[in-house]
Amino acid sequence: MQILIICINYNNDEETFSFIKETLRISRDRRLKIMVVDNSEKDKLKDKIKEVKQVLYYHTNKNLGYFGGAWFGLIQYLKENPLPEWVIVCNTDIQFEENFFKKLIEYYQNSIYAIIAPDIILETSKLPSSRKHQNPHFITRPSKFRMYFYKWIFKYYPLYLFWELISGIRYEIINHLSKQKNKNIKPQEIYAPFGACIIFHRNYFEAGGTLNTECFLFGEEIFVAETARKLNLRILYDPELKVIHHEHSSISILKSKQKAFYAYQSIKYYIDKFFKG
Repeated sequence: MQILIICINYNNDEETFSFIKETLRISRDRRLKIMVVDNSEKDKLKDKIKEVKQVLYYHTNKNLGYFGGAWFGLIQYLKENPLPEWVIVCNTDIQFEENFFKKLIEYYQNSIYAIIAPDIILETSKLPSSRKHQNPHFITRPSKFRMYFYKWIFKYYPLYLFWELISGIRYEIINHLSKQKNKNIKPQEIYAPFGACIIFHRNYFEAGGTLNTECFLFGEEIFVAETARKLNLRILYDPELKVIHHEHSSISILKSKQKAFYAYQSIKYYIDKFFKG
């Protein structure tokens, strides 16, 4: 059962290299391959990882963004290889639990689910960007009102800054009050997985699913959810599959105004594409 992990590097060579070493240490399975799609201007990481077995490297020559880079890498991979049983698209600031891949293979040998959302546990030294347990991202489909509210917030930079601050404080309080809440939670079907780590079964792509969001950054969760919804595919949140999210990713390199701009462009695109009717 082949597992392909696709991660994106953008001027974050040390973190990406550490992610590779740690993931291979945990897996110890020759069926697992890691693909690095390098969005950096220079391919300095290439020489560092060229001797590491089970690692594939593609340099994009320009910054294609998160899912844009992942889609580019998967297309390159499929030119010479069959579609893997599992494709995991993830950040490089995450860490898989010790038995993550063993559980994935054992639990879902004949998966009826197109997408698996693991329990992503946030660890950050600043105000949190979400709940401590980042999945489920959305249990049910957000309303049009909620989507238009986000669009309005992201459009105006002062509102965006205020929203980030208030959200961080709110999540800090929520996380403090709900430390025991995620115990004894069972797997459940959800609308959208959190973007830091999404596990795609081959049936997602065989049914016509894609990673081509046409957006540079942000909102991948909505794209995946709406694609699965259109294709009548099922998404499962499984709290037995655990990932630690250290939230050090290259997104932090972006200036706040850039983040607000890309967030606005993405929410506008997804509203026009999925929430207009």
